[in-house]
Amino acid sequence: MTPEVRAALKAIDLQFDAVRAMPAPVPAGERHRLGITDVYAGGYIRVAGQLFRVIERSRYREKHSSWFELELLGLSTGETLYLEWEVDDEVQVSLNGPPLSLPAIGHSADEIEEMSDAEDGEIEYAGRTYLYDDDYGARYLRGDPALGAGAGAGEGESVYFYDFETRDERYCLCVEEWGDQDSGYEYQVYVSEYIDPHSIEVLVSGDAP
Repeated sequence: MTPEVRAALKAIDLQFDAVRAMPAPVPAGERHRLGITDVYAGGYIRVAGQLFRVIERSRYREKHSSWFELELLGLSTGETLYLEWEVDDEVQVSLNGPPLSLPAIGHSADEIEEMSDAEDGEIEYAGRTYLYDDDYGARYLRGDPALGAGAGAGEGESVYFYDFETRDERYCLCVEEWGDQDSGYEYQVYVSEYIDPHSIEVLVSGDAP
């Protein structure tokens, strides 16, 4: 059995496990009381017509602000996606597509850093133009330990973000730089779409820590 076949079978098993594990959903008449900020690991949500199980809820912390990431498993596709949300006057939500690489967007790490230094530049990808918007560092707290004990400022993994947005501010292309000079850097690229938080239907909120 090839590694590809084994990976495909594992993905199917995860889908079935997620379907079998789903508890009774919140009655339809009561779902309006729940929003994305109420969702934790073990929850089930419907986004853009697709049903997802929340595998993990994690937190990013930047100085005095923070935002959250939900790792989602698609029950019909087996695909893993990531949804991020933060509260800034109001709830803002973005849904990330599958991970990309720097070669896929036609740029090197040095070119991304040059655009950051100049605070200017653009990336053309899949028919859209993404303009430099911001760059910043944060700490990644897997499993949202900031809700529990031992979540000091130095906890978690270090990550640096380079954000590029379309002119209509509907889509964002983010280059994530993980690691450090000693261990080496790894890069992940995501294209995300900002979505209306009210369009997300919470069927099961999950288990809050």
